[in-house]
Amino acid sequence: MWKYLTLVSLVLVAVAAFVFYRTHTGMSAAQGEVAALQALVDTAAAKNKEVFMDRTIAAYAKLRGAWLQGRKTEVAEEKTKYEQQIADGKAEIERLKSELESLGSEAEENKKRLNQTLQDMASNEELNKFLEEVRDKDGIELLEMNPEDPNLLENIASNLRALEAKKVELAEENTRVEAEINLLSKRKTDVTEQIAAAEALAKERQARISPKELNCRVVVSSPDWDYVIVDAGLDDGVVIGSHLAVIRDGKKICELAVTLVEKSRSSCDIVLNTLKTGERVKVGDRIVSVRNENKQ
Repeated sequence: MWKYLTLVSLVLVAVAAFVFYRTHTGMSAAQGEVAALQALVDTAAAKNKEVFMDRTIAAYAKLRGAWLQGRKTEVAEEKTKYEQQIADGKAEIERLKSELESLGSEAEENKKRLNQTLQDMASNEELNKFLEEVRDKDGIELLEMNPEDPNLLENIASNLRALEAKKVELAEENTRVEAEINLLSKRKTDVTEQIAAAEALAKERQARISPKELNCRVVVSSPDWDYVIVDAGLDDGVVIGSHLAVIRDGKKICELAVTLVEKSRSSCDIVLNTLKTGERVKVGDRIVSVRNENKQ
């Protein structure tokens, strides 16, 4: 019994092994199911890759189309702007040409008027007479002005330069003369003031009055002899016979009568009836003209 079971088992195992072998061989063969499945996978991958590339190309084409459209718009705008600039430039060129032609006509007309004016100047008898007088009087070298001379303009310009130089020279001479006149006038004023001062001083001397600006000091005092010496003399305008005032602490002590005048010193007698009781003239006391004492 067991033999049969064992034999049957071995047969079944052999059959199963054969079926597995045949199935495995069929699937792994070049034309087998695995190869077919791998082919399907490869085909799907290739198809997917193609689809991705198509989408990528479409997206790039769309973006490039938008960029090209933008550039086309910009180029159109720039073209319009440049065309406008060109049109404006042409219009400006035409305007300048017209203006240049107008200026040319005006310049030609001005040239004619200038030539006519120059000829009129050259033919003017009064002007020629004036130039002759200037030439003879001031010795200025002036060129002849002949209306037929082709160098008439240059001659007139040369004469104008010569006259302008003479004008500058005369102006400088006039300035110098005015300066001398002002100097002489100032000297005259100074001399007049000196004469007036001298006359006033002479009158004061005749009236035996010392100058009002006199301001000196007592250098010697002799109370016993009622005699003083002050440090002002002829150079200071002290006059013999004039009266001076002795000032101390802003008050008048007495008056002095000038008896002798030297170059820089004067001798004086005390006018006794003017000396305050108990006072004495001291060295260093201030001396002024009596007419000036109330201001001190």
